Amino acid sequence: LVDFMKILKIFKARHRDTVKDMALACMMMKEKLGIPVDEVNPVFQSIKILLDRLYTSRISIHMITSQHLAVYGGERTPPHQIGIIHPNTSLTSILVDAYDDALMHTENCYMVAPRINIKNYNSSKVVNTSEPASGV
Repeated sequence: LVDFMKILKIFKARHRDTVKDMALACMMMKEKLGIPVDEVNPVFQSIKILLDRLYTSRISIHMITSQHLAVYGGERTPPHQIGIIHPNTSLTSILVDAYDDALMHTENCYMVAPRINIKNYNSSKVVNTSEPASGV
C-alpha cells in the first residue's frame, strides 16, 4: 500500500500541468495549421470531442486518486468529511468558482468568453446533514 501511495503521488505531480499543456498545444496547432474555430469545421469538432473526453477522464482520475490518498494516506480529514468528499458541498458555488476561473483565462487569451447562467433547481436553504449532496 505504501508503494502504491508513492506511485499515486508521483502520478498526480506528473500530470499537474496537463490542462495548461493541452491548451498551449491547441493554440500552437491552431496557429500552425490555420484551423478556423467554428462549429461547422470537422477538424474543430473532432478536437473538441477529444478534449471533452480527455478532460472528463482526467477529472475522474484526479478525483479518485485524491480520494484514495486522503482516505488511506494517513492524513486527518475534517469532521463530517469522507476523504476529500464533503456531503454538504455547495455544487453551485463550486461551478461558479470554476466558471469564473475559466472565464478569466479565456478572456485573457481570446479577449472574449461566453457567459452562462447557473440555476440550481434542487437545493434547499436548510442544510440537512443526513442528506447527501445534490446535483445542480
